[in-house]
Amino acid sequence: MEEQKSVIPADKYKILQVLDKGAFGQVFKCQKKDTQEVVAIKVPLVYQDTEKEENFLKLLMAKYGDQNNIIKFYDSFKTPYGRAMIFECLEINLEDYLFDNMTDLRDIWSIIQQLATALVCLKKEGIIHGDLKFNNVMLVNKNKPLQVKLIDFGLAMYKSNVWKGRKMGIVEYR
Repeated sequence: MEEQKSVIPADKYKILQVLDKGAFGQVFKCQKKDTQEVVAIKVPLVYQDTEKEENFLKLLMAKYGDQNNIIKFYDSFKTPYGRAMIFECLEINLEDYLFDNMTDLRDIWSIIQQLATALVCLKKEGIIHGDLKFNNVMLVNKNKPLQVKLIDFGLAMYKSNVWKGRKMGIVEYR
């Protein structure tokens, strides 16, 4: 973990905590030193081509900004294993929230509507997320009304690059 921490520019960011660690990356909660803004920085753990994910996010931010329930992407920087990406910091993933909280039908309806908004946006751009699951839906915070955002475009691809029989996504979810 120290190696991943060391790639985050100490002159620009103060690391507050580790938010999550997966097979391919680690996410840190950081504070920008110049503005005090809290952000999430996703750092790759193994070499990966993060350019595709970054390009999808740049396209979505340029066309839609902070609309359509997709995580806000700010910037990126180079690391030995690919580009680290800087995002808005969100509070909790949907799986953990639902496990710990009783949710009424109005909240579930709101979550479904917001996810549908994100998916319609992706459809307009011809993008398939490729890894849609509860862990890749985050709540902005736990306050009601709940606001969710779709995250993790690492397995996303253009619809034009998909054909019948092509295997994509995570094996456990196929």
